[in-house]
Amino acid sequence: MEIDQLLLSLVKRSRLNGIAVPLTLYTPFGKISGHTTGGKDFYHLGAQQLSELFGLGQNFEFAGNLRGEDDYVHLANAKCWTTDVAEHTVLRIRLSDVIAWTVGLPE
Repeated sequence: MEIDQLLLSLVKRSRLNGIAVPLTLYTPFGKISGHTTGGKDFYHLGAQQLSELFGLGQNFEFAGNLRGEDDYVHLANAKCWTTDVAEHTVLRIRLSDVIAWTVGLPE
């Protein structure tokens, strides 16, 4: 699917300016909501969770780069509605999977 250029611009601007924008995204898999955050936050929180899971303390770090970050939106305090509701500290969604979106969170 083609990436919505307005959504891509909003995600880039929020990342560059460090602004957490509340978004609701609609995908073929269901509805997803949360506040935008940067890829570095996504990897940092993921590394923290893996460190706790494997008992590594704060020693686990992401050993890569953020190439292709423009292809994704990262949402903090994310909720996903499919057949059930799932909550995530941070979630990475491929922008090409978004079929509709709005600024704001569902009530």
